[in-house]
Amino acid sequence: MQIYAQLEHIFRILNIDLFDDRLPVPAFTFFSANKKNNWYFKEKNVRQYVISINEQELEKDIKEIVQNMLHCMVHEYCKVFSISDTSRNGRYHNKRFGECAKAHGLVIEHNSKEGIVTTGITPEVENVINHKLFDVREKMDAALKAEREKREKRFERKQENIIAAYTCIWECPMCHAKAKASYNAKLICGYCFVPMNRI
Repeated sequence: MQIYAQLEHIFRILNIDLFDDRLPVPAFTFFSANKKNNWYFKEKNVRQYVISINEQELEKDIKEIVQNMLHCMVHEYCKVFSISDTSRNGRYHNKRFGECAKAHGLVIEHNSKEGIVTTGITPEVENVINHKLFDVREKMDAALKAEREKREKRFERKQENIIAAYTCIWECPMCHAKAKASYNAKLICGYCFVPMNRI
């Protein structure tokens, strides 16, 4: 899928430029439910990482996508190098998270509820976007359009299959008139006034 390819491309560029290519490429997954956070980083198994993204996030400005990607990458960096970066069941970002975030191109602030929050990207990261990720928004839009079209076709096929599954041919045993109806319908021939049979 093209969307995964674009996200991997962003990850690889940021990994090379800001993390010295030390992070393994995670799996990317999508969700559509409304949740508090639109980007999630998690460790699925030992050394197998996943970044889950609300699909609507992919329509945002490339700077915001990169900021959120970097936030997840900092969490991955902390996992890879055994740095404890959160507390309160992952809801509070501590000082060590802040240090790593700042060192890897994120602008940070302190918030009493969440600890360290990321509020933007540094000029260094903007430079990476302008020189190496300048066409990503355009490619992402094309990938999202292709994905929507694919989904619409899948939905149409599914609807056709449902209709086909529930539509049967019925026949009058006397005049052999035919009709289409659902599998469990009870039809009576309008000419002969007798029950029709499913064929």
